[in-house]
Amino acid sequence: MPHTLLLVDDSVTNLVVLKHLAKGQCSQPVITFSEPQRALEHLCGQPADIVILDCEMPGMSGIELVANIR
Repeated sequence: MPHTLLLVDDSVTNLVVLKHLAKGQCSQPVITFSEPQRALEHLCGQPADIVILDCEMPGMSGIELVANIR
């Protein structure tokens, strides 16, 4: 079973670049969210193996998101 990579960043441009880079380096599924709350909702039903996120996002910081994921 392939590992899942989840990217969370409020900058859509950053998400596009990171997803492109990740897809070029690995064959695992890459899921992106520009809103931390939506990422958290997704993770409740489908866990990810690797999460890369922005620390400073509106509404919920990356640190808060990590605390909620745990």
